[in-house]
Amino acid sequence: MTETAILAAVGIVLIAAAAAVFFVFGKRAGTRAELSRQTQAKATAEETARRILEDAAREADSLRKTAVLTGKEELIRLREDWELEARKRREEIEADERRVQERENLLNRKYDLLEQREKDAAGRAADVGRRQEAMQSREQREVVGGDGERERTQPRFLGEAQPAAAGLATDSTR
Repeated sequence: MTETAILAAVGIVLIAAAAAVFFVFGKRAGTRAELSRQTQAKATAEETARRILEDAAREADSLRKTAVLTGKEELIRLREDWELEARKRREEIEADERRVQERENLLNRKYDLLEQREKDAAGRAADVGRRQEAMQSREQREVVGGDGERERTQPRFLGEAQPAAAGLATDSTR
């Protein structure tokens, strides 16, 4: 074998050995690079997931706060509506009570008026009764003249004029 052939065979072996060494180193470097890329992708994915979870937590907290605030606003609105309705009912009840009180006062005044009229009527009836008794006693005291005619007496005041005339009219019909 000639030196060139030996050198060619050694060159082929060296190239094959170098290719094998470069293949092994390349595979390890490629594996490390892939692992590094996967680790980096995993870190990026974990970071993205963490950010998404934080954003979701913030959004959930924001939605919860908004729901609580909306609930409080609704509660305030309902309370104001209830207070307005209660105030209207109270005013209606107070107006009804005032009307009832006014009606009661009116009826009390009418009752007092009726009592006063009844007292006045009773007083007038008693006065009329006393006047009639006075007229009857005066008629009995009148002196009857010798020829059977009565003596006429003048009433002392105008209120006695009519009963006296009424008494004379009843005597003349006998």
